[in-house]
Amino acid sequence: MVEIPLDFIQFCTTLRDLKLSSMAMKKVPQSVRHSSSLHRLDLSCNRIVDLDDAGLDRIPELSTLRLQNNRIEQLPWYFPRLKFLKFLNISNNKFVHVPRVICQLPCLVDLDMSFNIITELPEEIGHLTTLERLIIIGNQVAKLPEECRSLVNLQLLDCRRNNISDISIAYTLPKLRDLRADHNCVHALHLSLGPSLELLDVSHNDVTFLKFAPSSPPQVSHTLTLLDVSYAKLSSLDDTFNFAQLPALQTLKLDHNELRALPDSLGELSHLIHLSCCDNKLVFLPSTIGLLQRLEVLDAHNNSGTLPFELMYTIVLP
Repeated sequence: MVEIPLDFIQFCTTLRDLKLSSMAMKKVPQSVRHSSSLHRLDLSCNRIVDLDDAGLDRIPELSTLRLQNNRIEQLPWYFPRLKFLKFLNISNNKFVHVPRVICQLPCLVDLDMSFNIITELPEEIGHLTTLERLIIIGNQVAKLPEECRSLVNLQLLDCRRNNISDISIAYTLPKLRDLRADHNCVHALHLSLGPSLELLDVSHNDVTFLKFAPSSPPQVSHTLTLLDVSYAKLSSLDDTFNFAQLPALQTLKLDHNELRALPDSLGELSHLIHLSCCDNKLVFLPSTIGLLQRLEVLDAHNNSGTLPFELMYTIVLP
């Protein structure tokens, strides 16, 4: 099937959702542009090379466009005319650069550019002030530009499997809740967490240094519930590192590092449920671990020490 009858499209005056995925199409059917009532269009998993002649700007209320798993290298000039587009997926195509026309979409909320060959994010990315989800997994991005600070509505940033060495710009964003940055090139982690961040995953990086930086503003109460710094190169935590600065933390993962000790402030994590610190060089766990009354999972295998008496006491006497 390479075409949809025009009279059929014209007859469907209330058509909202059109799925044309996995049809081996090389071009968008010409009749699609006449579906003026369309809100959601799925063209994923085809062999489309370009959208130049698709005329999608003639669909006035298009809000969702799925183009993943095609062979597209660039987006057409008319893209900024898609004034109501909120969800755009261009993952697994052949983009080397982020199309500038994307940064001119005034209502964009969700953007997925994963698994392309993108090496940098343009300065214009800061124009997407309505963006709530940005996913760039599996590219070759080396830096988050300063302009990312303008993404004041961003709630999720998934930048896994890139070449990023500094994520500090991201985790200070005021509404960011979920930051996934594993499999990158982060070496030093200076935590200055934003007021909304709940999940921070920096596992599978070469992190050798972890410390808290002053919050801005200083009265911010951190909401982080999950911190994953596993599969890194931590040999110790900074002398000033104080877990009391993470009062909401529920899951802490420090697996596959070279840690020899954990600070006594671990006992300040009154909401901690899951603690994983296996495959380190821990000689002992701090006695304050006995204060973790909500702890349900403790994984400390492949270390050199023994469990402290205080923890045994907590287990026997709930």
